[in-house]
Amino acid sequence: MAQGDLLPALYTPSYSTQLYVDTVAGNDTTGTGAIGAPWKTVQKAQDYIKATLTWPGSGDIAVYCKQGTYQAASGQETLLVNYPTVGKRPSTNQRVIWQPWPGSEGLVKFENPAGTDQSKYCVRFNGAAANPAGFTSFLGIEFYGGDVVRGVNTSGTSLAVYVNDTTGNSTDITFDGCWFHGFKASGAAASAQAFQVESGGDNFRLLNFRVYDIGTDTGTIDNQEHGFYCQASTPWLHNGLIYNIPNGYAMQFFNGDAGQGAKITHVTADGAYASAVIIDDSLNNVVIANCIFTNSVGRGGSSYAIEFYPAGTPGTNNQVINLVHYGNQGGLRSSTPASGWTWHERNEDPGFKSTTDRTLKPSSRSISFAASSYSSFTDLNGVARPAGHEDAGAFEYPTSVDNDIVLRNPGAAFNINFGSGGGISLTPTAIAPGEAFDSPAVRIQVAPTAIASSEAVGTPAAAIRVAPTAIASAETFDSPAVRIQVAPTAIASAEAFDPVTIGGSITITPLSIPSAEGLGSPAVRIQVAPPAIASSESFGTPAASMRGAAISIDSSESVGTAAVALRVVSTSIATAESVGTPTIAAGINASGGVSGEAFDVPLVELAAYIDAIATAETFGLPTIGAIVTHITTGRSSGRTRYHTHPAGSHGGGRSGGTTSPRAKVTT
Repeated sequence: MAQGDLLPALYTPSYSTQLYVDTVAGNDTTGTGAIGAPWKTVQKAQDYIKATLTWPGSGDIAVYCKQGTYQAASGQETLLVNYPTVGKRPSTNQRVIWQPWPGSEGLVKFENPAGTDQSKYCVRFNGAAANPAGFTSFLGIEFYGGDVVRGVNTSGTSLAVYVNDTTGNSTDITFDGCWFHGFKASGAAASAQAFQVESGGDNFRLLNFRVYDIGTDTGTIDNQEHGFYCQASTPWLHNGLIYNIPNGYAMQFFNGDAGQGAKITHVTADGAYASAVIIDDSLNNVVIANCIFTNSVGRGGSSYAIEFYPAGTPGTNNQVINLVHYGNQGGLRSSTPASGWTWHERNEDPGFKSTTDRTLKPSSRSISFAASSYSSFTDLNGVARPAGHEDAGAFEYPTSVDNDIVLRNPGAAFNINFGSGGGISLTPTAIAPGEAFDSPAVRIQVAPTAIASSEAVGTPAAAIRVAPTAIASAETFDSPAVRIQVAPTAIASAEAFDPVTIGGSITITPLSIPSAEGLGSPAVRIQVAPPAIASSESFGTPAASMRGAAISIDSSESVGTAAVALRVVSTSIATAESVGTPTIAAGINASGGVSGEAFDVPLVELAAYIDAIATAETFGLPTIGAIVTHITTGRSSGRTRYHTHPAGSHGGGRSGGTTSPRAKVTT
């Protein structure tokens, strides 16, 4: 079935009459209900509809309320709804719909009258055979109880909505996008609720709602202040949040036919004193789907996600579908019906962001745990619910928020497009619902467009491919088992990796190199082969030519890395002189070498060949502490060879191992 196929149908209004109310600038005496002459009170508008208005042949009546608080100065209710006859009231195809004034900013608030002289209601439907009500909707309105005790302390009530009808003449009442909070009562027989719907209010609809802070945890009341109290049939509660009900049930369906055919879909109920739901197990066609019921603890082991009362007489075709329950002290249910109920539930932390924020974390196991046929297109916040991958509870985790991306369909690719700048394609394979995008089972490919001449290789225009193969679960993407290939296209000469700019070339070849070699990473060999050195360049410039050749060097020698050999070809080095670092053994490989000289491990030779160097240049000789005694011309290339001798062995130097810090050059 498709998304929402099993939800009740919604009424689509078509307005033919508009009336206007303004609690600040309106006037009940001179106003006409027109946009330029609004009434002041909502009761005046209702009385006009009831007694004076000639109903149009078709179409609905819109009552637009300007922002502000609407509260009766005294009495029982701020708005009393009823009609003299059935023919005078709204009907299935013609309804009265109360809503905010178009373009008006701020909240429209209905508050019940102050005082403790009577029971207090924001709206009361006083339907009876002689005074029917029903077929009325409220859209986007806040209902408030003042956060104080109201109503008679001994037996009174403080309610947002009271459907006071046992005759069946107050059907089809809808509240959509409304908030209900701050209703409190005091006294052993008093009660406070957001709703009390008696048996005449069938087909009651509560959609996209918030009910919270109902009742008080002080005083003598015991378990009599509920979020939603219903004795009618076929109610539907959808996309709702109920929390902080410190002295009652979040939802109570009680007595007789209460809750017959009820549907509770995508409701999050958290922190009720008693249980999230109490209902008779003998009912028929009840559906509780895609809900989260948590933290009912006030009655200890008698606080449940679902409580059956009365219990013991099985009904038929009742379903609990994709319910997440957690932290209810008595567990999932008070008893197990013998038959008539099917269960698909999960006893698991729902993954709220915090104790006060009941939206979902990206790691929540409530994500994608919903039956699509009982889901609507959007959640309580208006966030789209992706068909087939809806989340349990009132809130859908957005596809992208706070730099988190949640994968809802593990079998399909996920694409992020950057417009003309390329994009990212994520192609995961067999990812468990709890896995993140940095797990080894995910491939990430970036394939952007051509590189502009001014772009560097690290910009999004470069092509980067990560292709992990046979990676163990403990390995990360920087492990040796992953190959990374960077293939820039159309790089201009001024960009990086240009041989002309760096004076040479760099080749990275991932071949078999022993893991003990320290060449940047175990799987990379780097070869630097710059061109010839210019006569004026020093050995530290990028154009210098340096070659390393491993020739019989012991692994303990520090010659830059273990894989590079530095040859020193030298003569006549004084025994006290150093050849750069004491860990390098320099041998004497020249005529007249003294066998007793300290540098007696002939494993390292240093040879220097220079082109067209003036005789006054020292060429770094003080670094190796040798003295140049003469220069000879060798090889047909015209290169000049400098010979160095240890002082005191072939003349021209000092004895006793105290070499001059500057070189002496003879020709």
